[in-house]
Amino acid sequence: MHPLPRHLLPPKLLEIAEYCGDKTAMDLLQHYGGGHVCVPQQVDALHQLSQVLGPRAAAAFCENFAGEIIQIPKAAKAFRALRNTEIRRLRKEREPLFNVARKFGLTERQVLTICNSMDEDVGQVDMFDIDD
Repeated sequence: MHPLPRHLLPPKLLEIAEYCGDKTAMDLLQHYGGGHVCVPQQVDALHQLSQVLGPRAAAAFCENFAGEIIQIPKAAKAFRALRNTEIRRLRKEREPLFNVARKFGLTERQVLTICNSMDEDVGQVDMFDIDD
């Protein structure tokens, strides 16, 4: 799977990535997306956060966000953009419409709408990522 487009990620995930790294943010998204995390002051190796993130990353996460209850967003816009890019790629490679629709649980009409729309580009460059 391609990485999620950073410019479409919710601000809270970007904040977590800034303080704790992209991998920690993506692991939290995968495990807790759409839910919340009560961040303790510290964790041991048996704590769920240590199991999900690994002991080092869990300790860094707790150090930065201790005492907070963090809602982990689903990042639906980013996942949708990634899905739409894949749909367009498959259709460009002449994958049958019916097969693409079934693969993504969509109707054929939805696939055609996606292919004919100008959706957010996954490869778009974030203006803040450009070096001077």
